Amino acid sequence: MSLQEKLRSNGVSQAEILEVVQRIEKLLKVYIDKPFKIGKTDNPQQRVYEYTNEGHSIFKTVFEHSCLEVIDDMERYLICYFDLKGTTTDDIINVNDGGGGRRTESPTYYIYVNIKTDNNENN
Repeated sequence: MSLQEKLRSNGVSQAEILEVVQRIEKLLKVYIDKPFKIGKTDNPQQRVYEYTNEGHSIFKTVFEHSCLEVIDDMERYLICYFDLKGTTTDDIINVNDGGGGRRTESPTYYIYVNIKTDNNENN
């Protein structure tokens, strides 16, 4: 079963998947040629703090869900999608296809995009 099929079997519609992809593509059009990372978290504020210390300055959540399995699959799908897309404007810096981050019980999990910029804009 493909990741897309797995997401759909867990209640995520094709339209929702496409909407998340479009949100990321919209960000990448604004921050052309900037390295970016796709990840998951249960604590966006903590991740913003961590990335700010590493020099990454644009952090946007693009999807949220209460099921960690859905978040894991969405993260892997998006990383693979943008890695395989391979355009010159998409400089994805994920070193694997997801699975990092802490595993905690949380009511809500998030998929985020983090973009490293030359200056310290924070949107």
